[in-house]
Amino acid sequence: MEGYTVLIPAYQPDEKLVQLAAKLRVKDISVTVVDDGGGADYAHIFEQVSETGACVLYHTKNKGKGAALKTGILHLMKQTDVKGIVTADADGQHTLGDICLVMDTMAAHPETLVIGARSFKGKVPARSRFGNTLTRSIFRLATGLKVTDTQTGLRGLPRKLFLELSTLEGDRYEYEMNMLLNIERWGVEYTEVPIETVYIEGNKSSHFHPLRDSWLIYGRILKFLTSSVASFVVDYGIFLLLSAVFRLEYWLCYVLARAVSSFVNYMINRHIVFANGRKSSVLKYYLLALIIMALGSTGVDLLAMTGIPGLLAKVMVDVPLFFVSYTVQRKYIFK
Repeated sequence: MEGYTVLIPAYQPDEKLVQLAAKLRVKDISVTVVDDGGGADYAHIFEQVSETGACVLYHTKNKGKGAALKTGILHLMKQTDVKGIVTADADGQHTLGDICLVMDTMAAHPETLVIGARSFKGKVPARSRFGNTLTRSIFRLATGLKVTDTQTGLRGLPRKLFLELSTLEGDRYEYEMNMLLNIERWGVEYTEVPIETVYIEGNKSSHFHPLRDSWLIYGRILKFLTSSVASFVVDYGIFLLLSAVFRLEYWLCYVLARAVSSFVNYMINRHIVFANGRKSSVLKYYLLALIIMALGSTGVDLLAMTGIPGLLAKVMVDVPLFFVSYTVQRKYIFK
């Protein structure tokens, strides 16, 4: 399809890459492949890919999937006729039909990020099924976005995002997660299209390193929850100290504990979680904090009057308020 191209990062691929490139070229689809430092043993594969008419870019050493994608994006963004890029994997897991489906969806919605989402039905390796379910759940908790398949490599990238994508943090598998984590910040719409769930020989060809790459992916997500853990420790520590040692009223313990923990929470959110250093956010944040504080202290006091222990009452009040506070911060204060 004119104006759209397929970008394939490849590290030590086999003949399946050659077959995919050939099928795409038969359809007169532009293809760019990045050799991510596979070495001399795989040079013949990339020579065959080049013979299909695909453009092949090279890394002298292995840099990671994210780095390969950025190399391809930097190359393609110089071509003014490219309207969008469809990224696909080199291991044969993305079919020609699904690649064309993503491309057609991009043509219909040229400024939308398109996600090829697998259903994970049928014969799926247990680690893949579990890993995607866990990541999807944590991602939704952290961002509020409902993305069915957070780990898919089949995506449609609109030209309006080329600059952001070319400088996006992450050189390995975390790059694709960072892309999703930035959807709201970039102000881009996204849509999912259903694709086949294909795992060849138990996905043994994957270069995903379970420990290293899982940490990179989950580390980026869990950063969103760091401030809540830190402020939780401060909040409950001060609450217990004031209520158990100094025997203050529960509502007063709540207010004082929340005053200190909210400062900790604000500083971490501003400088680490949402990476938004604007001082204007402080007034909005503390207005929200005052509202949460008023609701929380009143709720704890009312529950304590019914005979519920103070700490339990605080947990019962804080859990729903946590989700309210996080959502407001993410959408309005540190957007």
